[in-house]
Amino acid sequence: MSVNVSIDLSGINRRFSTSHLNSVQYDLANQVMSDMDQFVPARRPFLANTAHITSGGHTIEYNTPYAKAQFYGVVGGKYPVRNYTTAIHPQATKRWDLKAKSLYGKQWADMVKTKL
Repeated sequence: MSVNVSIDLSGINRRFSTSHLNSVQYDLANQVMSDMDQFVPARRPFLANTAHITSGGHTIEYNTPYAKAQFYGVVGGKYPVRNYTTAIHPQATKRWDLKAKSLYGKQWADMVKTKL
């Protein structure tokens, strides 16, 4: 007596296809960028307004000369940033990614789970 087993993996193949994973990754990057906005210092030109997702869809870049100093809270590797402009974003701080992650990280993970 023989037994034939057939497995339909089309759903798994669609779910984990490169194009679908890239789409999920891009959606996550958009959500992360949106959630981080409230913690980004608002210097002119507005740092938050220069944020964009790179073509790979997995990196958020802030395109201003002072972005690195604001992000790490150190100018030139030695001088700490003492005041963050909080007129527009009252919760502005350095390492806004970690601040947003502490508040929204579980929601981000849940979002990815529902899309996969």
